[in-house]
Amino acid sequence: MKSCEKCGTSMEEEARFCAHCGAARDTGEERTEGTVPAHGEDASHAAPAAADEQAEKDAVRKAQLQFMPYGSALLIIVSVFTPWVSLGHMFDVTIMDVSKSLMLGIIAIACAAAYALAKRRRYAVGLAMAQSFVLFAAAAFFKYESMISELKRGFLGAMAGAAISLDWGAGIFVGGALCLAVDSVFLATAAEGEPFLMNILIARWKELATEKVKLASIEVPAWAYSIVLAALLFLLFSQSKVSRIMH
Repeated sequence: MKSCEKCGTSMEEEARFCAHCGAARDTGEERTEGTVPAHGEDASHAAPAAADEQAEKDAVRKAQLQFMPYGSALLIIVSVFTPWVSLGHMFDVTIMDVSKSLMLGIIAIACAAAYALAKRRRYAVGLAMAQSFVLFAAAAFFKYESMISELKRGFLGAMAGAAISLDWGAGIFVGGALCLAVDSVFLATAAEGEPFLMNILIARWKELATEKVKLASIEVPAWAYSIVLAALLFLLFSQSKVSRIMH
């Protein structure tokens, strides 16, 4: 027999409440609020549960990132059918008008980059193709500026040059190329299970830019691959009828 700690009345061994005063007997089994679970009980299940939750989040994030290259490639493809140069807001010039070969080259590279990133997981190749678009856009812009400067030397040329301006298609192209490059870095970072921190992303970009990729049967750094593709696109642009007319 045990006694009630409050009133001293005798209690049965299995009784949890005093029959006289109703006080609960302290059995030592109840835990106070905030008590840490014993090692090997609930604590053993907390780590796997947290790991599973994080793994699920990572899987969702990777699935969402897989669609990004397609969206970026679609922007680049749409840009070749939209005006890049406006002639006095009366005539618009698209890449399709400039050169059919250049148009097909841009579309082919954009599709290949999206496939390399989303399906083949060749992030260095995807980044190289994206960088080739950026390099081509920069070279084409300087070429455009030099042609406009030559055109403005005469009086009539100055009037014509003042009416020529870049249009929104060029902006869509550059935006799509930059997004494709960012997609490459983000996908490579996610594949390694690393967080999207600026220092990690920059390090990943440097790593991908110097990684060896195959050009025909030769292995070259990704940055050299970018230069070769950009030079090919610029060559097609230089041989376009618009370039010949403005010269």
